[in-house]
Amino acid sequence: MKPKPDASPVQDTADADIKPTAPTLIANLAWLLQHGRKRWRLVALASLIVIGGWLLTTASGLIRLQSVTKALIDFRIQRTVNNLRLSYPKARDSLGKGSGHFGEVDSDIEAILKLDPRNGHGLYYAGEVKRITTQSLFTRQSCLIGSALAAKPQPLDTYESDFARYIDIEKAQPDAMRKGDYSAETCYSRPEGFCPQRTAWVHHLLANDRYEEAMASTDLRVKVDKLRRALEQAEAAAELYKDERDHPGFGQCRPTTVLIEDAKRELAALKP
Repeated sequence: MKPKPDASPVQDTADADIKPTAPTLIANLAWLLQHGRKRWRLVALASLIVIGGWLLTTASGLIRLQSVTKALIDFRIQRTVNNLRLSYPKARDSLGKGSGHFGEVDSDIEAILKLDPRNGHGLYYAGEVKRITTQSLFTRQSCLIGSALAAKPQPLDTYESDFARYIDIEKAQPDAMRKGDYSAETCYSRPEGFCPQRTAWVHHLLANDRYEEAMASTDLRVKVDKLRRALEQAEAAAELYKDERDHPGFGQCRPTTVLIEDAKRELAALKP
């Protein structure tokens, strides 16, 4: 009987005792292909770690990773904002029925600001919710009720802090992220959440706040200061936005153009 040939090729060097092995990366890929379907979550995490590690080894890779990360965050924000755009009017309208279901709205705002604490969408809606849910002081249009403030004077910082932060951040944005046409779509097409219409509306609401504070005050210096600040805010709103009839500012609350005229008249009357 002939002896069976050796299954392994005979090497005539000192390396004959060393068994060839596949490179680590190839072996890992083979494992992924074999077990990937059963352990897809682990595979996804491992893939992210491997790709991320590779990207971090080069400067261009780091820039690419940052770009991918921003794109993912923007996508998540955009999706949440689209939902918020639908859920907010429903919640606001429910206030008239005595319910006021803002759970979904609050969750969306929290998610946006967690992803980006400086986001215009998140700050704007956070400010609006604080105002309209305080029905003893604000209307469902977010207008300050002057008679309520006069009956019970109080600081408005709680209801303006998000708006003030919005304005400060908006000023620092490049023109491409803050300027544009007068439509609301300009805002909703931008993950950052800044646009002329929204910024003008915030100025308009703050102008009304200052004017009503001025009217409720009996201190001459305070009244003059509030009126001047109201005029500044109203003029900023009028400069930023015009409606479909080409009228500057807004018609809700005390209309922007009326407020400008009233503030000027009041200031003129208070001059010694």
